[in-house]
Amino acid sequence: MTVKSFNELFYHSQLSKRVHKVVPYEPFFYPLDSIHEWNRLYGKRGFLQYQFVVPFQDGFGAMREIIGRIRRSGEGSFLTVLKTFGTIRSPGMLSFPRPGITLALDFAYGGQKTLQLLDELDKVVRQSGGAVYPAKDARMSAENFQAFFPRWQEFAQYVDPHFSSSFWRVSDGIKNMRILIVGATSAIAHETAKRFAKDGAEFFLVARSPEKLEDTGNDLKVRGAKRIETFLLDVTDLDRHQEMIETAISTLDGLDMVLISHGTLGDQQKCQVSVSETLKEFTTNCTSVISLLTILAGYFEQQKRGCITVVSSVAGDRGRQSNYVYGAAKGALSVFLQGLRNRLSKAGVAVVTVKPGLIDTPMTASVKKGLLAASAQGVGEGIYRAMKNRKEVVYLPWYWRPIMLIVRNIPEPVFKRLSL
Repeated sequence: MTVKSFNELFYHSQLSKRVHKVVPYEPFFYPLDSIHEWNRLYGKRGFLQYQFVVPFQDGFGAMREIIGRIRRSGEGSFLTVLKTFGTIRSPGMLSFPRPGITLALDFAYGGQKTLQLLDELDKVVRQSGGAVYPAKDARMSAENFQAFFPRWQEFAQYVDPHFSSSFWRVSDGIKNMRILIVGATSAIAHETAKRFAKDGAEFFLVARSPEKLEDTGNDLKVRGAKRIETFLLDVTDLDRHQEMIETAISTLDGLDMVLISHGTLGDQQKCQVSVSETLKEFTTNCTSVISLLTILAGYFEQQKRGCITVVSSVAGDRGRQSNYVYGAAKGALSVFLQGLRNRLSKAGVAVVTVKPGLIDTPMTASVKKGLLAASAQGVGEGIYRAMKNRKEVVYLPWYWRPIMLIVRNIPEPVFKRLSL
């Protein structure tokens, strides 16, 4: 049944029922419950409920504009409820009711098309001086939330520092996010940081080259970073990890996010004939990261919020003769992250494993590039989104997930004959 046919049927079914009587409260307040399995009207993807209020002064014009946009979009609402709010203002800092006209609509979720429509409606509501109901919202931007509820910063002073919810993280935005980045001068980390700098984040950047660290910090300042602090560290000096992390926490007065992005693509041939070279690669790509994670895990677990993101590699999904030392280090790291994610999820802390394929960076300058090679810019954008959305395991670019699924499932007798 389509939205139009359902609304037509429901409308005409009411015409002959104009009676005055006392009814139980349940069918009055929950009319849809009289329709068996009414939720199926929205399809398998469910629905988004959108409710807004606009002031009486501009309400009718805004309402006509909104209804017109909905009609032109082809997105219909199964349920529409129109009401007015009185003139008594609520004292609540984040109170939605205010003098005006409010309309609630249910939209069957149609993916990007539906989200784009609601973004357009947000603009109309905002221009009219109204607000969208946050308790029924799952996609409102931080910018719009802060415009709809100008007392949000006043309210934020009363929020428990250990409290974290997906709504509040989005509503508060990424602005003033305190981020520790280890391996900050790597191309991937720098591209990721650029996006957070645009959001006004505060950074504690860690790397071993003072010149590159200074250049990276200056670039992020120009791009909008609220604060830049730096720390020189060779990550293989495990004894200094505690000092570095304590300094970061003290300097930024806490941490919200961590990105660990250091690593080396060692010489496989040298590793095959040298124990010291093999252990050196393991220390850089695995042991040093595990050391950092062990210290950071305790901090975030106690804080009960935050996000830890680590750049691993698709090379860790299966050992290949061309780079099995590097792959083994990344594979061990990915398994460690899997267990850490399981542990810290109980404390509300996200652990994100990023598995990029071949990326065109200075580290891979000597490696022959193919059609599957990605840019550092694209991978940086992917990491930024993964951190914001608190993903779990992310392959970048996306096509490496199905590729590695195939690689992992090649029978061993066949795999041994391949030159990978």
